[in-house]
Amino acid sequence: MKNSYTRTFVAVLCLIVLSGCAAGIVKNKNGSTALPEAVVDQKVEKSKRFIYVVVPDGMQVNGASYDIVDNIGCGDALVRIEDDTLTSPVQALEKMLAFNDPAKGYHNSFASSQLNVVHVMTDEDGGTNVFLTGQLHIGGVCDVPRIQAQLERTVQQYNENSLVHIFVNDVPLEDLLSEK
Repeated sequence: MKNSYTRTFVAVLCLIVLSGCAAGIVKNKNGSTALPEAVVDQKVEKSKRFIYVVVPDGMQVNGASYDIVDNIGCGDALVRIEDDTLTSPVQALEKMLAFNDPAKGYHNSFASSQLNVVHVMTDEDGGTNVFLTGQLHIGGVCDVPRIQAQLERTVQQYNENSLVHIFVNDVPLEDLLSEK
């Protein structure tokens, strides 16, 4: 008797599970079955990745055109440079911090700083926390929006809807920038 209840219970449970699986299968226009589109669409093309730098005061060098993302103050433009080798926010930050190409009109607000990326992590609220160590050199009031924009945009491309919280030697970036 007990064995019969167990078999019945297992059979009913299997039917419930199978009916739930069948509900996720849809029929195409031609009558064949397929996974729902939401599942099929999970294949995402590799996104383009960028480092973000500044073109000061709308400067043009040899008629160069730039991929301008935003105007960030002091007449500066935030521009992006595509880099297919970037696979993580840590790599993008490291490359951006070390970038130097003034001959093309690019300005990197971190050129005189010596910063290292410790780690980048997502918090429980979905925000992104960036931890840097080293020396941050702020070259004047125009560097404040440059520094913030370069860091935030470089990280946000990996988690677009994320608030970015940046810490330099465990001090919030906002605190460091407000001293200027």
